[in-house]
Amino acid sequence: VDTAAEVPIGPAGAAVSVQLDRAIVLAPELPIASLGAGLLEATVLLVTVTTVVVCLICVARNILRGVIFSQSQTRWVATAAITALAGAALVPFFGNMVANGAIALLSDRSFENTFVLAVEPLPYFMGAFAASIAITAFSVGDRLRRETEGLV
Repeated sequence: VDTAAEVPIGPAGAAVSVQLDRAIVLAPELPIASLGAGLLEATVLLVTVTTVVVCLICVARNILRGVIFSQSQTRWVATAAITALAGAALVPFFGNMVANGAIALLSDRSFENTFVLAVEPLPYFMGAFAASIAITAFSVGDRLRRETEGLV
């Protein structure tokens, strides 16, 4: 962050000094640790998306069968919500590890700069709030269903 660079964006391709906020770096290869982090990033993304989709399909299937509130529905919703939040936090973390490895390799570990992983906490708080509301609604609905079974 705040590293000065010359880029050819001026009139007729003249160099202009800019302050970097973010950049894309292409490295010919990566250190082993960065390769591992890249594999983890892709794996976590795949597992997150697959888990959330399967859970929501199961919720939808049960709703179509007329089972809206049950312990299994609450578990499906909770699993989807927690997995989505964990995946949303872990994927950028592993991506940052890959970028740090690429910069370290390209600079022969001589580039002294603090790498910043920009995390906006508001989406995570909003996601956690929405998840807690959904989990609570399904839990309360299941409890009410059990308590009122046989009354009608």
